[in-house]
Amino acid sequence: MNFAVRQSSISWAFGRRRVAGRSPRRALWRRVYLRLAAIPLPSWQRVLPLLAAPLVAAGLVTLYNQPMFRVSQVHVRGLQTISPGDVIAAARLEGRHVLEVSDRAIAESLTALPRIKSVTVTRRLPGEIELTLEERTPWAIWQAGSTRYLIDEEGVVLEVIPQAAPTLPVVISGSSAPLKPGARVPPEPVKLAVALDRALPPLVGVKAKRFEYSERGGLLVITDGGWQARFGDGEDLEYKLATLKAIVETARARKISFTAVDLRFGARPFIR
Repeated sequence: MNFAVRQSSISWAFGRRRVAGRSPRRALWRRVYLRLAAIPLPSWQRVLPLLAAPLVAAGLVTLYNQPMFRVSQVHVRGLQTISPGDVIAAARLEGRHVLEVSDRAIAESLTALPRIKSVTVTRRLPGEIELTLEERTPWAIWQAGSTRYLIDEEGVVLEVIPQAAPTLPVVISGSSAPLKPGARVPPEPVKLAVALDRALPPLVGVKAKRFEYSERGGLLVITDGGWQARFGDGEDLEYKLATLKAIVETARARKISFTAVDLRFGARPFIR
């Protein structure tokens, strides 16, 4: 008889009999594996975006910080009296990131120049910016004392001008305080002077030669028809203009001459 025993069938550990394939450690790992296998894993459609997101973010940051996005060229459009160099210097854009510059900050910097009224900013990637400017249009001459200033329709002082024959309407102020370019004169008399300068020719057939303004008397218009009219302020302007038209037409029809009309008192105008 063959009493040989296969060595792989029986083994001993710590005095206990262990059958091959029935190890407690292996059984434990099998249970753990089965538990883990029972947990549902996310699909690749969900995993890939989570893995790719940091890589995409890092790539975008790297691209954003590339030197090519630094402003290298500034184009200026719409200039008439200002040099492009002054505009570019005031905008302070060169070397800044093209996407980080603020349109509002650019507009504030440029509209600080007396001649600039508005600014439109256009970005041309990767590193160009175009500035389209609207300059203020000279409308009249504001005279304070013996100094004359060029102003626009909003009363913004554009520059000091020499004492030459005026080609624009003149508003003579009762104040002699000096002004600087960029400052604003009282807006109400300027608005009223603009309205009268446009309204008088078609309404009564005369043009305004100049205007005089004082805080007490308001605005006085001196016409090329040989008479003047004091409007005071712009309140009830349509009524004042209608009254002036009636006075002028009546005087012409009756061949009555007059030199001054005071329209500040509503239905009781003063005529001289």
